[in-house]
Amino acid sequence: PRNNANTCLVGLRRSLASSRARDLYDRLVAEGERVIDELIHARESESFYLDFKRSSDNGTGQRLSTPDRKNLAKAISGFGNSEGGVIVWGVDCSASGGQTDVAQAKILLDDVAAFRARLEGIVSVCTVPVHQSVESHAIPSAGTRGFVVTHIPKSARAPHQTLPDQRYFMRAGSAFTPVPHGVLEGMFGRRPQPHVFPNYALAVPHIAMNRATVSVSCGIVVYNEGPGIARDVYVSLSVPSVPGPNCLFRCEVGDPKHWSGGTAFGIKMSLASNDDYKVPPETPVQPIILHADYSRPFERELRVQILVGCEGSAPTRAEWVTSHELIEAAFSAIIDGRLTDHAATRSLLGVPKVD
Repeated sequence: PRNNANTCLVGLRRSLASSRARDLYDRLVAEGERVIDELIHARESESFYLDFKRSSDNGTGQRLSTPDRKNLAKAISGFGNSEGGVIVWGVDCSASGGQTDVAQAKILLDDVAAFRARLEGIVSVCTVPVHQSVESHAIPSAGTRGFVVTHIPKSARAPHQTLPDQRYFMRAGSAFTPVPHGVLEGMFGRRPQPHVFPNYALAVPHIAMNRATVSVSCGIVVYNEGPGIARDVYVSLSVPSVPGPNCLFRCEVGDPKHWSGGTAFGIKMSLASNDDYKVPPETPVQPIILHADYSRPFERELRVQILVGCEGSAPTRAEWVTSHELIEAAFSAIIDGRLTDHAATRSLLGVPKVD
């Protein structure tokens, strides 16, 4: 969709294929204590992307304790300089049977809302540079008591140095390991790298005169959040499952001047940027526009798959899945006027919401 009053840009958290940390954090946010019970029951071990922590004062203090602050800073540096990870606060973790540390028992935090606020309030003074994508979520268990989970994604601004002790860490196995200068120089002593991922621009829906068809459009926006210029950018979109026999999906090149590629049956498009085209840092571009016409019956789920990447950046994948029941409900709400604007397009296409 073109940039106008009827278009809404929707940011989406990156969903890397290897991001088990992101998947776990999303499950913890959605399902809460049940996932923590599963981790303890399975004696889940600490790993490359998962860390369990007890608060030194069980969250009873008026401010974050010094040990908790040091643990958070080390995790931001270690996970941020590696592939990202999750901290589950409020779970005791210790060695079992000579193996690595595993989740053993719940040690509830006293006030999860306050503990979460203290974590978020101190992130900006834990490392240099600041890791701006750290997020925490409170999981109540008994009244105000419970757990907090913290997601620390891989950082495009790495390396991160802890404060005040000025050390660099990496996640190695189930531990945070200090990084020697020589290793640090080899890992990060290179030109700034790009990092691209998909966002989405949603247009408002259009209802046909016969009120039997609803048409929606969504621009696939590639955003470069890394500090380096993105070259040889590529993007692929496919619709392997459409909701019904009367639904029509088709792809359009959003900027033919700078992108080239091909389509297959109108529901798969793969494009690459031209040799002279570059995407600067903190810049969005829209190579593909997905158009969809919805008409009953809806018999199958909708599945949309997206892949973006560029030279020097790992590919990022995203997938939307929407059941035919949810599509029927959204379609009816749009026809009846109960669901309008960009929310209607989001519901029909299954574009995830953003917190």
